[in-house]
Amino acid sequence: MRGPSRMAKTLRTGRAARHDGMMLLGATPIMLAAALALAGCGSSSPSSGGSSSSATAAAAKAAVTEIPLKSPAITHRTIPATYTCDGRDVAPPLEWGSVPPATRELALFALGLKPTGVANRYSISVEWAVAGVKPALHRLAAGQLPPQAHLGRTSSGRTRYSICPARGTTVHYQFFVFAVPPSSTVPRSFEGRDLLRALTSIKTQVAGDLVASYTRR
Repeated sequence: MRGPSRMAKTLRTGRAARHDGMMLLGATPIMLAAALALAGCGSSSPSSGGSSSSATAAAAKAAVTEIPLKSPAITHRTIPATYTCDGRDVAPPLEWGSVPPATRELALFALGLKPTGVANRYSISVEWAVAGVKPALHRLAAGQLPPQAHLGRTSSGRTRYSICPARGTTVHYQFFVFAVPPSSTVPRSFEGRDLLRALTSIKTQVAGDLVASYTRR
């Protein structure tokens, strides 16, 4: 079983892990790290032990500085159809607060959290992964990325944003922004899930999240 990617001068990423795990809505990046660690070891139970338990314990010791994250397009925690495959299927506009001056770059994600039928347990998928965003930026317009930004591979194997749940279902989505520390860089080609796991393994995290849902008729 493979544990979280390690942070070094370059963030190393590899094959995407399984999509199952545990996530609490409104979870902090610490909770997310635990969920991804479980998913990476092919387990959805926190008592499975092994590298999953080690990763979860390490995440629990992390200190998180919050970056306020919001979207002027998302109200009442509902994603408008425009930002799904029922519309333009482009990322919603996002706005976030200040980050530490030494931040090298920003990374943004959208995770899909589909209920499994068990309380507080969700199937996790990466629906959008972006790195290389300049730390001086504090907003992205809908469907737009700055020239220096680069997209990572999602759980569906694509390098683009897409929110497209099955018809007749409601899926929760969690948007994240992370400040990548000055000692690290993100390769141009990366797996979104592995980068996310690497960032959530940092002892001192600077991150923010936004939770919203979409019901596809």
